[in-house]
Amino acid sequence: MTKRLIDGDSYLRVVLDTMPSAVFVMDHQFRLLDTNRAADDLLDSSTDHILGQLSGDVLQCLNAVRSEKGCGSSAKCAECIIRRSVRAAEQGTSAKRQMMSMLLEQHGRVRDVSFLITAAPLTYEGKNLALVVFEDVTELVELRRLLPMCSYCRKVRDDGDFWQDVEQYLSKYTGVAFSHGVCPDCLQEHFPDLADEVLALAKDRKEDESD
Repeated sequence: MTKRLIDGDSYLRVVLDTMPSAVFVMDHQFRLLDTNRAADDLLDSSTDHILGQLSGDVLQCLNAVRSEKGCGSSAKCAECIIRRSVRAAEQGTSAKRQMMSMLLEQHGRVRDVSFLITAAPLTYEGKNLALVVFEDVTELVELRRLLPMCSYCRKVRDDGDFWQDVEQYLSKYTGVAFSHGVCPDCLQEHFPDLADEVLALAKDRKEDESD
């Protein structure tokens, strides 16, 4: 199979290619029938020569790469979230945002990646298929792990062994923007003359908002 399932000029093709997350169209044998641009970027490959192949082989899942028969033949494949999600889609049920960690072997090195997998039934040109969305949450999962933090200045150490302010680190890896305020303890410590009045005003405002 060398031709995309969904025509390059169709509205559905435009929608798929606009989506920021990787999207795969699969049949119920887990064969790849189409991708969007984000999926092509994830695979670092053109779609043409991977169409018709099994998902694990295309993704270069380590279980598939190191198994003699490829995707679906290792003991761990029975637990594969992708396979379970596609089976649910086959039965007409959407499988929404299930976490999956994978080891992918790409360019001679192994990457530990984390995806939220969503699969939904898709009927297209009389074919019952599965639309599978991969949301890459690797950076967020890494942030949940223990961060090396200085006991004194509270800076955190990144993978390059550089120490950064916590706000700078989180902004870099998550895109989070920060606003600033003063907590009650610091208000009492640094502004003792104003603390009671400010806290009372904040309490009154909160009560007004809840009414």
